[in-house]
Amino acid sequence: MTVANPAPSTAASAPRGLVFGGSGQIGERLLTRLLRRGWQVTAWSRPPRAACSGRVWRQGDLVYRQRR
Repeated sequence: MTVANPAPSTAASAPRGLVFGGSGQIGERLLTRLLRRGWQVTAWSRPPRAACSGRVWRQGDLVYRQRR
């Protein structure tokens, strides 16, 4: 997987990304790479982790659908 290096920028103009499975082995590595390159990232996973600078966690399951 290749991630381009964006030019240094402010948080308002930083590229934004959404990573599903952010707490998994591949997702965690991808998040680390994106954050190092200045991306603002939202990570989606079943078990959320603590937010850190540039990263927002959302909890959910893409497969499970609650009955009403």
